[in-house]
Amino acid sequence: SGGEEEGEGEFHPLEGGPLVGAGTTKVLVSNVADSWDDVRASAAGILCALPLPLPGLDTEVEVTRALCFAKSLLVSAQVRESDAGASLARVLAKRYAAELGWEMRIHPDASVTAVTNSKLGSPAGAEATLPLLRSALF
Repeated sequence: SGGEEEGEGEFHPLEGGPLVGAGTTKVLVSNVADSWDDVRASAAGILCALPLPLPGLDTEVEVTRALCFAKSLLVSAQVRESDAGASLARVLAKRYAAELGWEMRIHPDASVTAVTNSKLGSPAGAEATLPLLRSALF
C-alpha cells in the first residue's frame, strides 16, 4: 500500500535483539584485547555503542573479571599486550565509571562497585572515575 506501517521504517539493531547478547559482548571484549590495532579500535567502538550495562557484563563480578583480564594484559612486557589491556581498561572505564558512575579500582586489586543512584552522563559519573585513576597512579 501507499503508506508505511507503524514502525516499519525503523531499524535499531543495537537495542536488544539477537545481535546484542552476552556472546556478542564476549567476542567484542576478546577483540578489544586483540594485538591488531584496527581490530581493537573497531571492537572498542562497537562496545561503546551498545546499550548499558553491556549484556554479559551486567554485574559487578563480571565487570571485575573483565577488569582483571585488562590488568593482566596491562602488566605484560609485550607492547601489543599492554596496548590491548589499556584499550580494554579504557572501554570499561568509559562505559562503567564515566557513563554509569560505577566505582572501579585497578590496583592493588581490580574491583568494581555498582552505584545505582548515579545518573547517566552526570558529574557523579565523572567523579566515579577518580578512584580508578587514583588506584592506577598511586
